[in-house]
Amino acid sequence: MKKMTIFTNMGNVAIINLIGKNKYSDFSFFEKETVFQKVGIFSDSLPENDKQVLLLTEDEDFDPKYTKIIKENWNEEDLFSVFSDLSDSCENIFYFWGDYPLLDSKLALQMFENHIKYYAGYTFADGYPLGLSPEILRSEDIKPLYQLAKGSTKDISRNTIFNVLQKDINAFDIETEISPVDLRMYRISLSCDNKRNSEQLLNFINNGIIDAESLLDKISDSVHLLRTKPSYYQIQITDSCPHLCSYCPFSTEAAKPEANTSMSLSSYSQLLDKIVALSDDAVIALSAWGEPSMHEDFISIAKETIKRSSLTLLVETSGIGWDPEQLNEIKTLSEKYNNKVNWIVSLDALDKDLYAKLRGEGYDEAYRTADTLLELFGDDCWVQAVRMNENEENLEDFFRFWKNKTENIIIQKYDWFCGAYEQKKITDLSPLKRDPCWHIKRDMFIKLNGDVPLCREDLQCAMKLGNIFEDELDAIWANGEKYYFDHINGELPTLCRDCDEYYTFNF
Repeated sequence: MKKMTIFTNMGNVAIINLIGKNKYSDFSFFEKETVFQKVGIFSDSLPENDKQVLLLTEDEDFDPKYTKIIKENWNEEDLFSVFSDLSDSCENIFYFWGDYPLLDSKLALQMFENHIKYYAGYTFADGYPLGLSPEILRSEDIKPLYQLAKGSTKDISRNTIFNVLQKDINAFDIETEISPVDLRMYRISLSCDNKRNSEQLLNFINNGIIDAESLLDKISDSVHLLRTKPSYYQIQITDSCPHLCSYCPFSTEAAKPEANTSMSLSSYSQLLDKIVALSDDAVIALSAWGEPSMHEDFISIAKETIKRSSLTLLVETSGIGWDPEQLNEIKTLSEKYNNKVNWIVSLDALDKDLYAKLRGEGYDEAYRTADTLLELFGDDCWVQAVRMNENEENLEDFFRFWKNKTENIIIQKYDWFCGAYEQKKITDLSPLKRDPCWHIKRDMFIKLNGDVPLCREDLQCAMKLGNIFEDELDAIWANGEKYYFDHINGELPTLCRDCDEYYTFNF
């Protein structure tokens, strides 16, 4: 017998996420309203909106029309618990973040009409950037979603609802509002969650981009607005490495007699202060060239990074040279400062002989370290293999072996460094249309002596942007803008013409 659904004519609830609200959310990008006031106007416009709920980490003064739910630390289970509690008194829940000032009422209404028409359990917009639309949940589907989220201590992200729903995606009716132009390739977030996105948002507003329609109309002529501040810094803290990898240009440098120097803690600390001043939040990737474990005081290097709450530490390692007590100490530091440490362990092969051919000695130690890091850091640790001719046949075994232990497996494309190395890639992943380079747009590569080349591919530092110990960081970043505009205009510098890394994207 077909189940009959009884409508109770209850209204809808709007849930506004203000978890982690920061100073950028209070910016007045508009003549009369702050960011949150714009969000409030959008919330008021939602159909059949009987209740508006704020999710907060601490109590603040708001209009009495808002119901406040305050919790110092939120996770995925907490979020769906709130959804579940509210689902008994409403038909649908609109969910969005309180730092999205360009939420589009017209788009939201269109989504809601289709949500009702097709009796969807979950409706979202696809192809649009974050910050234009809410997510919509039917109350009847929330209890099953809550069961999927139970026990999850993961932090709430912008993708939390969909991530939880994916655990049993076939159990839910999903309605998608598809953008007439796919804007995902721009990786835009129309939010005020950090300095970079806030600056980009201000650039958009000043150029007449204020809603979905104007964004679709203007974005193709506005790519020059997308380069704001760097968000990913690769920093060389040592020129020592236990491996001479067959595909790594640094192996030649590491073999030089003068190798074996490190960046001092004081220099590194000063550099981090400059990064925070310029970018505020950023990922700090160590070490650009060289093995991080071979820095004589890596614990202090790690501490200097993670004690700055806006920075995230990413350690890319061979897995060689780490003492288990050292790794435990880094784990303790990350917990003390409530800051994540991400790890990538480069292994390249499951077969010992092939590993030795590609990387050198140390297979057993590297695999032990990978197991230890997965145990200590869980989802914040990845194992990696560079895909190339030599290991193509071994990659399936590598993947299956690690799949039994983790979902975090990176198969990295081979990099021939703009023709400096033999081309060993298996397949061409480059897009049909060449867009401006992601790395010139958002990355900064810093060598041990402070030199900043255009990017990692600039092995000889032929296009030097400056030196972080001699020049201001904002001036160095500004020196790269010319090359970004050249890319927009299709006028590629000589180095870039043979590069196939322009479409790859770091953390």
